[in-house]
Amino acid sequence: MRRLVFVLSCLLAAPVGAQPLVVTASTPGDYTASVPTETTLSFTFSEPLGDVTQGLGSAPTLVALPTDAAEIGEITQSDDGATVTFAVTLQPDERYVFLLLDAVSVDGDRLARPFALNLTTGGSLGSLTFRGEAMDSDSGSLDGSLVALVTGDLQSGAVELVAVEVLETEAGTEAFALGPVPFGLYTIGAVRLPFPDPEALAYGFYDPNDDGTPDVLLSFTGNDVTLARPEQLTAGERFEDAQDAAAEAIASPVLIGIAPSTVDEDGRARTWRFQFEGESEQVEVVQVGVFALPLPSTNDSRGFGAMPVPFRDSNGALALADDRGGAAFRAEQEAMGRTVTALLGADPFLSGEREAEWTVRYTSRGSDGAPAESLTVPIPMSTATDREPLPEAGSRLWATNPSRGSLRLGVSVESTEAAEIVLIDARGRTVAVLHRGLLAPGTSVLDTPLPDLVPGPYFVRLTTARGVQTVPVTVVR
Repeated sequence: MRRLVFVLSCLLAAPVGAQPLVVTASTPGDYTASVPTETTLSFTFSEPLGDVTQGLGSAPTLVALPTDAAEIGEITQSDDGATVTFAVTLQPDERYVFLLLDAVSVDGDRLARPFALNLTTGGSLGSLTFRGEAMDSDSGSLDGSLVALVTGDLQSGAVELVAVEVLETEAGTEAFALGPVPFGLYTIGAVRLPFPDPEALAYGFYDPNDDGTPDVLLSFTGNDVTLARPEQLTAGERFEDAQDAAAEAIASPVLIGIAPSTVDEDGRARTWRFQFEGESEQVEVVQVGVFALPLPSTNDSRGFGAMPVPFRDSNGALALADDRGGAAFRAEQEAMGRTVTALLGADPFLSGEREAEWTVRYTSRGSDGAPAESLTVPIPMSTATDREPLPEAGSRLWATNPSRGSLRLGVSVESTEAAEIVLIDARGRTVAVLHRGLLAPGTSVLDTPLPDLVPGPYFVRLTTARGVQTVPVTVVR
């Protein structure tokens, strides 16, 4: 579903105008079969358009899905300016959805909503039609929302749009019919795009059992879809769901990495990816998506900043960055009439060294034409507080830093307890087990030879029944 939203959002980037410029008719009509492979598509508008032959930006935007199975050629316009015709080359026995996404009238009005045209060059469209109601969870307008019959894995993005209907109501509910289509396994997705209001973004899918995953259609009627605004949550608010999902895949998962999607100025994101390591050094990556439910896991660890536990939640990092100069920067820029946004990143590498668990970047922009200014505030690892560190009166860990060839560790415990000490690299991978077993009361000094390691930042992690403690070390030659 996220892939569907992304594709359609990119395609529909033009703002919607206030005037009701709409498509009133098309040739061929919607759901036409046996369309020639060399043909034309004509669209008639409620108002005359400007001259569509004046080059880039003047013609209506027409997109064919699948995009690699159609060529859109010459564009012509009727004498009254209200009808535009596209020459197209299609593939035989192929089903198409054409989306007319943008147009500008002679008075400068923009297309009020997309227009969908379902066609096939095959001899038959099929015999199945799926019906239901689209609803908005907040009773908002559905006008311009797209409802799509989809085949494939909607969550992973490997999908094909089989049929699309554009809704035309200001109400919070509207019936739809998708078809005729051939026999197959389908689900339904719907999206209200964030144009012109960014807060209008909402989407959903057919999920009658409310388990947060798309379900296959089993009936031709009652296939209802509710559009909801995606939740924006902090890393800490997503963490419990991610940890539970990781525990189902690997034993004793420990958080070692984190990566957000776009983060807002309150430290919230729609999607967070958490990287966990298990007892057997197996790594599991859990993505918690827009509906606050874990999505299918993956072993792809690209894009992660190494995040040894304990970790600081995203909103806590933002508050700390404000205290460390961000608030003053914001006040100074806003006094000049410039707006300031604050974004957080999980990538902890500054100047090639690990200095932070979070990096907060403030950027100011204004209409005065002056270059944007920015301020970057690192959040030191020592300030991480969201997960409980080892108690002050409990275990203590230190390590020689920098280290060359071998590593000297000091561990202090009040009573005999089992402990594991491992060395992890900047991507959160365990590269050496330094100790696994009991520690005697008092201070133990361990001299451990190091394997052949690439010089750079590493971390020593002590895990006991009392908690987890991590200290940074730098390996040099």
